[in-house]
Amino acid sequence: MFAKLCRETGLINKTCTKTDVDLIFTKCKPKGARKLDWRCFKEALLQIGEKRFPKTLKEEGKDAALKKVEEILAKSPGPQAVGATKADFVKFHDDKST
Repeated sequence: MFAKLCRETGLINKTCTKTDVDLIFTKCKPKGARKLDWRCFKEALLQIGEKRFPKTLKEEGKDAALKKVEEILAKSPGPQAVGATKADFVKFHDDKST
């Protein structure tokens, strides 16, 4: 779900890839856990900011990089449901004349 969040909000690009996001998640989560608590989530966002905005990190510091990530998340339209499938035609069910 963390990778999906990053993908849908546009945090994944050439400098911060899906592999980087997976590694950051693994590094930030507690050992043996499968979810991030709030403190770990903020740490993961900070590391994504460091990876995604290296120039901002160098010039303005960690807080500015984290702020950019938070702005991207705030401007996000929300979760996107994809998977609109249509059932195939079944002769004996859909054809009422038979």
